[in-house]
Amino acid sequence: MCLFRFAASRIQQFFIVLWRSWLTVIRDPASLKLRALQTIMISLVFGLIYLRQNLDQEGVMNINGFLFILVTNMSFSSQFIVINIFPMEIPVFQREYDSKLYSIEIYFLCKTLADIPFQILFPFIFITIDYWMIGLYDDVSKYLIACGIVILVSNVAASFGYMVSCIARTVTAALALAPPLMIPLMIFGGIFVNNKSIPSYFVWLKYLSWFKYATEILTVDQWIDVKNITCNEEPCIQFYNSLFIIYLSIYLSIYLSIYLSIYVCLSFRIYSLLYGYIT
Repeated sequence: MCLFRFAASRIQQFFIVLWRSWLTVIRDPASLKLRALQTIMISLVFGLIYLRQNLDQEGVMNINGFLFILVTNMSFSSQFIVINIFPMEIPVFQREYDSKLYSIEIYFLCKTLADIPFQILFPFIFITIDYWMIGLYDDVSKYLIACGIVILVSNVAASFGYMVSCIARTVTAALALAPPLMIPLMIFGGIFVNNKSIPSYFVWLKYLSWFKYATEILTVDQWIDVKNITCNEEPCIQFYNSLFIIYLSIYLSIYLSIYLSIYVCLSFRIYSLLYGYIT
């Protein structure tokens, strides 16, 4: 940690850098409009693909597929939005840091805080459109839980993007590094590979996978109170109470998954900050 004096106090540094970071975001209305248009367009496409699902065997498969695609889309889009932030500003930051205008942690904190309102707004718009178009569980509390989880996913993925951008140092390197780092986390998200069949040397990856936690929470949120699912043909999985969730191997509680997702989010951001100190 740097021990030399800065030109302003910590509080002054914080508010000045935060205000400048916020102005940097809102002074690019074209980018914000593009993000809004992209959010609405993709959510409408998903909504039309999975429009008004019925509670039968086909509907169950479609809804579960949508929940995982939702987490995946939100993760990749949120990551790539922030991945170029630090590499693009390294020259300016280095010059101002050497001039003792502000500290590393103040700069990092303010840059990440400035984008949080949009990491809340756009995921909220996305899930609000799709939740009612697709016909997920018709309950306000379930809808609010889904909104909270999608917003959390967006912020976890953004934290991962910040970490990658701090490590990569250039936009080109960040764009090349991000997919191979994120794809293993997606693979171990509980859909592509059964938890019991994950090789022992890769088990640790599933605990870092917010895909796993978010998909579990959204699936529990959708199905925990469903009492009956229509079977159109035999054989049919017997369904009562929460047996469906057991068949999907969902063992973590909602609260534990939320806590773990928050922990992963904070871990990525703390690691990004520490990497900034080291380099």
